[in-house]
Amino acid sequence: MSERSPDDDVRYMPLIEFDGASADFINGAQIGELIEKLRSKRDEGVQSLFSKENETFLDRIANAFGREYTVRYLDETYMIVSFGPPTLPNVMDALHPLES
Repeated sequence: MSERSPDDDVRYMPLIEFDGASADFINGAQIGELIEKLRSKRDEGVQSLFSKENETFLDRIANAFGREYTVRYLDETYMIVSFGPPTLPNVMDALHPLES
């Protein structure tokens, strides 16, 4: 097993820090970012850094977008989630179509 470097912690830090934001707010923002990626890349696979705290939402998100996913755990806090292209009807498009 390789040793961790100080750069490892920086690699997983958010791009911006939310002043006084609760964990629920940050988790919700992370879920919203993933949903936007899935909506904007309708026919493509999507990868995202995701907090293990949000892991319970993955099945719901996958079902809503008609996609299968895999998870690679990075450490006790973060994982990489990879969604394949849609394989089932996309419920989210029916509810919230993207404007052309």
